[in-house]
Amino acid sequence: MTIRSTFALGALALVVATPASAEVRHCDASLGWETTGGSLKGSIIGFTGAGECGNSSVANRCRERAREAIERCVRTQYERRWEHHSINSDGSPSPNFDRSQPEACLRAANIEGYSLKKDCWTRRKDGTNSVRVCHNETGEETVPTFIDPDDVVNVSTAGDIKRALETSVCCFKDHGLQKFPNEEDVHVRLIAQSSSGNDPQNKCNMRLELEDDYKINCKSIRESVCRK
Repeated sequence: MTIRSTFALGALALVVATPASAEVRHCDASLGWETTGGSLKGSIIGFTGAGECGNSSVANRCRERAREAIERCVRTQYERRWEHHSINSDGSPSPNFDRSQPEACLRAANIEGYSLKKDCWTRRKDGTNSVRVCHNETGEETVPTFIDPDDVVNVSTAGDIKRALETSVCCFKDHGLQKFPNEEDVHVRLIAQSSSGNDPQNKCNMRLELEDDYKINCKSIRESVCRK
């Protein structure tokens, strides 16, 4: 065997042994709510899950991994809800609560664009002091009718999924302006969903009820939180 042919065989072996570049697929995800037994609903946040696999021939494996990353994130966030909330589950104050996102919801865990932070400010009638206002889904500026326009209101959900749910239902346009039959006894489901527009076998598809019947006193939330 000549030196040239030996080199050619070695190069071929390298080509065969070199793995194909990894593929990545994404699933679009959201956290939202809907009234239990009712027809009202709203979105809290949208984000994305990513999944990596060997090559395009196993792209569905990528999508499954992206969906699994989304499920780990939302389950972890909800299971740790009391760690992020300013009140303990027994009703006592929690001075050491931490609203940092759980590791399962970070980019290192294949989650992109996940943040429970949402701020809502109204502005004074004369337009001074605050140029930020409450927004609806399209970004339209509005001042909720249950807030005195003379007040400057700053509502922040920070990284607290309980606060994010409660303020989405009770404070934010278009959600907070919904007329509930009983403002002091609003029942909602907390739902995580995922899908993809390019997913022939629906491997991204998921609907997960994190809480089937969550009770909120919107009257209290609007008085103590929305007006803070």
